[in-house]
Amino acid sequence: MALSSERRNDLRKQCLWLYGVVVGLAIREAIVSVVPVFTTGDLDPAPSERYLLLFRLALFLLVSARFYLGAAIVFSAPVSDDREPNDAVDLLVGLMHFLFFFGWSTTLTLPLDERWAFSASPYFSLLCIVLLFDAVWWLLSWGKRFEKLNLWTVINTATFVLCALIHCGGVIAKQDLAAVEMTTFLPVAFVSLVDVSETTSGRDVIRSWFRRL
Repeated sequence: MALSSERRNDLRKQCLWLYGVVVGLAIREAIVSVVPVFTTGDLDPAPSERYLLLFRLALFLLVSARFYLGAAIVFSAPVSDDREPNDAVDLLVGLMHFLFFFGWSTTLTLPLDERWAFSASPYFSLLCIVLLFDAVWWLLSWGKRFEKLNLWTVINTATFVLCALIHCGGVIAKQDLAAVEMTTFLPVAFVSLVDVSETTSGRDVIRSWFRRL
């Protein structure tokens, strides 16, 4: 039996609360893993690695805030009976997305020489997955998408492509891996700052840019 719009709204709010718990645990894990590097005498990474850790933590916190605010927009908005329900996909994809955030939080302090495919660090690899998750959501929501999802998918996929090009270019040129990784953070940080500003101010900053193109 189909749920009423009131019950669906309650369910979405409860899931948003669950996402908040997962994000909170992920942020705690990130902070608890990074802070001892700077406060414990036994841990003394090279200066370049210290900067990388700070950049990783700052970007993780920024992206976490950005995506949680985005989820709050989606799941706090009231649904009506005249809109075809897609709650199961929305809620499960959202949960999986934020579980990846928790996995991402465990990679901040992994050593630079630990590399996955294409010489990417675990941290950068999980960041790419986080960015591409909207594309998964977009595909699974075929015919039932809300308007904002289209914009998010385009922006995050384009950001992923740009980051991947920067990373591959740096690896091919045999540049310092820490410097390459920090460079890939720049487009993510820029887009995230704009998105957070747009969300908190209520202005369609990114849409206005597209209109001017």
